[in-house]
Amino acid sequence: MLEKKKIEFIDCDECRGLQLTDTGKDCKHCSGYGVGTFFYGHFLYWKSYMNRTSITIRRIKKTVDTVINMVSLFFILLGIGSLAIWYWRETGDQTTLNPAFWQYRDPLVMAFWIFSTFSLFTIYRFDQERRRNLRIKSFGAGAVDIPDNWQELRKFKKIHNIYSALGEEAEAVLESAYLLAAKSKNKEVKIMHLMAALLRARSAGTFFARLNVPIDDLLAKVNKRIDLEKKNLKFGQDIIFGAGVKKVFLSAFTDAYSNKQNNINALNLISPAVENDQILEEILIDMKVDRNKIENTKRWFEINEEQYQNYQLYRKMAKFKPKTNMDRAYTAVATPTLNTFAYDLTLVASWGRLELCVAREKEINSIFENFKSGSNGIILVGPEGVGKKSIIEGIAREMVKEEDIPDYFKDKRLIELDVARLISGAEAAQAEERLLTILDEINRAGNIVLYIEDIENMAGISSGGEESLELSEVLANAIERKYLCVLSSATDMNYSKYIEDTAIGNSMARVIIKEPEGDQAIHMLESKVSRIESKFRNIFFSYNAVEAAINFSSKYIHDKYLPHKAVGILEKTAAMVSSKHAGSKKRLAISKNDIAKTVHEITDIPTQDIEMKESEKLLNLEEEIHKQ
Repeated sequence: MLEKKKIEFIDCDECRGLQLTDTGKDCKHCSGYGVGTFFYGHFLYWKSYMNRTSITIRRIKKTVDTVINMVSLFFILLGIGSLAIWYWRETGDQTTLNPAFWQYRDPLVMAFWIFSTFSLFTIYRFDQERRRNLRIKSFGAGAVDIPDNWQELRKFKKIHNIYSALGEEAEAVLESAYLLAAKSKNKEVKIMHLMAALLRARSAGTFFARLNVPIDDLLAKVNKRIDLEKKNLKFGQDIIFGAGVKKVFLSAFTDAYSNKQNNINALNLISPAVENDQILEEILIDMKVDRNKIENTKRWFEINEEQYQNYQLYRKMAKFKPKTNMDRAYTAVATPTLNTFAYDLTLVASWGRLELCVAREKEINSIFENFKSGSNGIILVGPEGVGKKSIIEGIAREMVKEEDIPDYFKDKRLIELDVARLISGAEAAQAEERLLTILDEINRAGNIVLYIEDIENMAGISSGGEESLELSEVLANAIERKYLCVLSSATDMNYSKYIEDTAIGNSMARVIIKEPEGDQAIHMLESKVSRIESKFRNIFFSYNAVEAAINFSSKYIHDKYLPHKAVGILEKTAAMVSSKHAGSKKRLAISKNDIAKTVHEITDIPTQDIEMKESEKLLNLEEEIHKQ
């Protein structure tokens, strides 16, 4: 029965299998919940009100709504057209016309006013539709005592039927699955019915296209399995939803909630469907798709959605973020010298021009924890190309959002100091003077976090006097005195050679940035794909191509680091394939073989031949073992 454990699915012993709730009856033990799960102190369950009649009514309503919206838009265009005709007729040979058209008594102007009322009606309808899509609300915080038996659960107040959280596409998928079960004469909607309906959804089709899975082949295998199901539906009998389908939607809800989605979409259903149906999982494995690939591809779609949502968010936040060096309280002072030798990363982030920082949450949290513990200086140390700058840009984006960041970073500017420009064309004494002026401006401004890339470039530069300090020592003194907050970066080699055990090295906490590997590297690469695809519009990357770029670059390119070297391979492959098929209007899917050709061009290693030989060895492994 119920257990006070981690989040898990539970079944009522009395309801298991038959699921009496779907026949309209209530189980005396579980109060009709049947299958459910505890999630953040709330009990989630599934109870559907779907039948053939409700599906028909909903589809008719959807069609009517579409017609109404189209008619409204037509009348709006008619009104605008009426005003345009009136304006063209009245202007004639005149060069000017009184813009106060509402002062004219004319049938065309009257038609404009009448038809314009439809714009208010249309705006209202679209707003109502947007509100209906906001179906998942936050549960809020607070510990609760979780019931440990069905009798207590019946009195539990924090109970939610997650059926109401279905988005438009997910609801359409469920309806199709219901009708497919009816057509197949199955009295229970199972996961295979759900999967067959999913494969006809547009987003799921794109999902499996990324995985190089032919939709028609997969659908044929799923339909073949459905045909083997027992045809036990009697005339007039209601169709019920099986426990497996309910578990799929419960998992989909928790996934959607964790990702802060407005509702459950079709992509939320794919992974739990595979997890809860062993036969479906075996079908996909035969097509060279395992759970890990599914999860990584799902993450790919989430990253793309995050990029779009964040772009919209930053455009919105840009309206409130100061466009100058002032903070919102207008308490900061001007920083003319700093502005001359620096770039405002928070300003660029507010314009949405910085790429999303993916799979570096651990490193960013480490940076924040160091600042919370009292450190005023952080140095990121790692090989060139591992994404140190990307982490800094990620922090800049967080500073614009001002959500999950320490209070110290709120209402601040993240400024990148260009050391090359600072010391260019200047004597050592002049460079030191510039730096002192900048540090003074930062101290007086009070709203600046300074970032210095390749901070080792400041080492060894002094004014030349007998007791003069290096630029790095000047900066170290300012950090130790808490005059400013500094983020910086250096490669492993340069840190050991120029920074470690120096004044600047001792004043800053070190955060190691390692080369990503495995799923972390794949997620980083997935975040770069949309930019490359937008540049080469006839190119489409498959998951296998992304995975191959990681594997081949790790295996054959040793003078560079991930993710930089893998991104370079993707860009070079896209350029090669695009130029080879120049003028083609067909979208070209880049495969693992295309990636292998690019790596061969870079390294002169016949990667395709090597991979084929290794595959042959694996196929004949048992025979080779017997020989030994």
